[in-house]
Amino acid sequence: MALATNIVIADGQATPVNHTLVPTGRDRDGVLRYLESTTGPVLGAWQAGISLKKPAPAKALQNTSNRLETVKVSIRIPTLETMANNSAGYTPAPMVSHYREIVADFKRNERASEIENKTARLAIIGLLQSADFINAWDKGILNQ
Repeated sequence: MALATNIVIADGQATPVNHTLVPTGRDRDGVLRYLESTTGPVLGAWQAGISLKKPAPAKALQNTSNRLETVKVSIRIPTLETMANNSAGYTPAPMVSHYREIVADFKRNERASEIENKTARLAIIGLLQSADFINAWDKGILNQ
């Protein structure tokens, strides 16, 4: 079995910054967890997860055309804010203002070939890069 590897993701800033997510192992639910390797506050670290859920073994004479495996991915990105100086005159440590979180379930038929799965993965990447999705996600506007 292959070992999990780091994931490097560039953010959407004018001058993109790479965020390296390091695998930290599986949690009790079998989700492979990642945490950003950062020199800043840990509470500002990006977090991600990937899981694979397979159906129960097929029974004799069972129709296998609808047996689906589920790959679930998630990412959680905190936004930190620093409040103004307090009455004692020092700047408090940053705190989390809010999170952006995306969770997606991908269903794949266990009979699908590797090339069929690759085609579906590339199709969703294309959809996520489409102008309509970008307007809906980035700006909260759904085109007509």
